[in-house]
Amino acid sequence: MVQISSPQHGTLSLLTAIPPNFTGLVLPGGNVCHYQGDIGYIVLQERVSEHFTIKYNQFTFKETGHWQIQSDTEGTLAFASLRETFKATIKDLGKMVIRESQFIFLHTAHSPTTFLFEKGKKYYDFEIWFSADFIARFIPYFISLQNALQKIYTNQLHVIGKSRYAGKVASGIIQDILRCPYIDEVQELYFETKAKEYLLALLSETFKEKPSIDRFTTRELDAIYSARSIIRADIKNHVSIPDIAKKVGLNEFTLKAGFRATFGTTLFECLTNARMETAKSLLTDTNEPMKAIAAVAGYGDVTNFITAFRKYFGFTPASLRRK
Repeated sequence: MVQISSPQHGTLSLLTAIPPNFTGLVLPGGNVCHYQGDIGYIVLQERVSEHFTIKYNQFTFKETGHWQIQSDTEGTLAFASLRETFKATIKDLGKMVIRESQFIFLHTAHSPTTFLFEKGKKYYDFEIWFSADFIARFIPYFISLQNALQKIYTNQLHVIGKSRYAGKVASGIIQDILRCPYIDEVQELYFETKAKEYLLALLSETFKEKPSIDRFTTRELDAIYSARSIIRADIKNHVSIPDIAKKVGLNEFTLKAGFRATFGTTLFECLTNARMETAKSLLTDTNEPMKAIAAVAGYGDVTNFITAFRKYFGFTPASLRRK
């Protein structure tokens, strides 16, 4: 059960149903509750399994304000921001910032979390709450987990590592989960497999050595995120690095170094990722012809698009549509 409240508005009353005219992704096999009214628009989706709980949430508020979210879900949380920057304060843990496409591991022990939501912004997050026993399976591969797991078993507040960029693999698994093609018992097996893959991907990102972003100022990091937004806003065109650097107010060296340190990828790879993920979504969620999808993804030639798609995913666009 989730409670959402603020000092000004009290506790919101959530309806157990999909909102009318809802057009977003629905978490397969999950439960849905929502709020739609004068304060804003909230959709909370949850799927409970034996050793993990998956959540997919969206929030939009009509006024900027602080909202406390209290959950009774058991487990250690892997929280990923899919859209916008989440600014949170957790009792006895302090403040934390999870930027878009970043994740963080934490054991909250049911401590209330207060989020600052800005007016009109659409926030999306993806969560998996893992049981301690589920996480313990990975200790042979990540020895650093032992100390964290001791705190988890004793229900101590704990943050496992810093917030980090989720990476291509983890981001792809999120989309796979939200677009699960199976039902019934096979669906449960699918989610079990994907939960393991997702935890493996996040633990790999958490414990591997990465270039430090500490040497970059807050202004530089904001500019780096702006650069990524520029790339994603116009995937049809390849904006040059000099042009992007000029737009965000950084020199090319700082932009390229900061981009790789922050996201673990180059600017061109970021463009390719955005093009391919957009194409994949259109292939699975629409009946648009291949030529139109190729054009949206920035490919004037369908053959070049098919070649790039197969190189990226390991299968052709046509084979994806046949699934």
